[in-house]
Amino acid sequence: MVHGTSDGLLPVSYAQEFVRLIPDAELALIERAGHYPMVEQEDEFVSVVEKFLDA
Repeated sequence: MVHGTSDGLLPVSYAQEFVRLIPDAELALIERAGHYPMVEQEDEFVSVVEKFLDA
């Protein structure tokens, strides 16, 4: 689960709850990103996705 720490639409607690409910899920928080971390912090988002794909 990838979530921006400045998301004004969905609080981080939503992402934390999804991670709690989904077996083996992990949460990657992206600083200085809102609801669209893939646009707002593209490099960090790509880094998180690449780490997931390499696992």
